[in-house]
Amino acid sequence: MSPVLTADDSLVLRPPRSTLRTMLVSAVVITAVGTAGLWLKGGWQVALGGAVLLLGVVAVGAVHMARSSVVLTPHEIVVTGLGRPRRRARARAAVVVRATLIAPRGGPHHNLFVLDAFGRVLIRVYGMHYAPRDLDRLVHALGLPVSGPDRPVTAKELARRYPGILSWAEQHPYVLGGALAGAVVLLLLLGVILVTVATQPY
Repeated sequence: MSPVLTADDSLVLRPPRSTLRTMLVSAVVITAVGTAGLWLKGGWQVALGGAVLLLGVVAVGAVHMARSSVVLTPHEIVVTGLGRPRRRARARAAVVVRATLIAPRGGPHHNLFVLDAFGRVLIRVYGMHYAPRDLDRLVHALGLPVSGPDRPVTAKELARRYPGILSWAEQHPYVLGGALAGAVVLLLLLGVILVTVATQPY
């Protein structure tokens, strides 16, 4: 979806519809493959619990993508997504940082940060959600100095150059991944127990 200029000269960016379609197709395939694997290894109870969990994640992601937008007005920058809109006064924006982050798994993803004069993040726009030309148009409309590494970097490398720009969790993805994997296993076990108890004859 192309950027929209409103009557008050606001710039509105939304993810292209093709991005949402690609995400949904990928999610359906991953859910089907994951459910089949769980069925073979743990039976239908485990597969059912896994399918419910995966579909829940897909639903959250779909709602987030459908609601995502970036609105630049003469007075503020508004980023919407799954939660409450994040509103920041445009006058606080001092610099734009563009960086391509190397993910632990998968390809590198472009990110756009708007920082204030003290280096604090006002907004972050994930490039995987928006077309590159839309991000270019946003940067042009902001009219701020632009900086950033000239090559793909890891989260730790970017955080060393711009302290505070990324969270601790993003700088330590493997620790976070291990914790999430443990939580998923516990949820699956809980689901199996609940399904088993519910299907026991009395």
